[in-house]
Amino acid sequence: MLDFKALSDLSAALLTPVIGVVTTIILINQYRLEKRKLRLQLFEKRYAVYLAAMEFITTIMREGKSTTAAQASFLRDSRDRVFLFDKRIHQFLDDVWNQSINLEMHQEIVRDLPVGADRTKHVEAAAAIKTQLPVLAKRAQELFGAYLKMVER
Repeated sequence: MLDFKALSDLSAALLTPVIGVVTTIILINQYRLEKRKLRLQLFEKRYAVYLAAMEFITTIMREGKSTTAAQASFLRDSRDRVFLFDKRIHQFLDDVWNQSINLEMHQEIVRDLPVGADRTKHVEAAAAIKTQLPVLAKRAQELFGAYLKMVER
């Protein structure tokens, strides 16, 4: 016949390890879920900086000039870069910023200059900056691409 006392003692003895194993499995799954959530949040913040850079570059390409409003938007939307990226991205975004400022400077100077050698020099410099914008857009995709991959490790 069944010995209920022995069965009861055995189930009580097994209950604690089973609870421990189930708890461990739950904790491991929670850890993995939190890790994925953190990666997604980091991706979203990095993607926002990437979008700000691409929007700034394409706005200049579309309008042919760098506006104060576009510059302010770029600075505001890329301000988290210090915490999210390494020096390569910082340098790239600084280069984009400097190119936009140089373009604006050359266009401002041209506005007040009469036709001549000085004006031609500034028009050519502005044109050279504009021709580099597609190169900057492609470089942004390459540099940010390493940070925007959602591959599970």
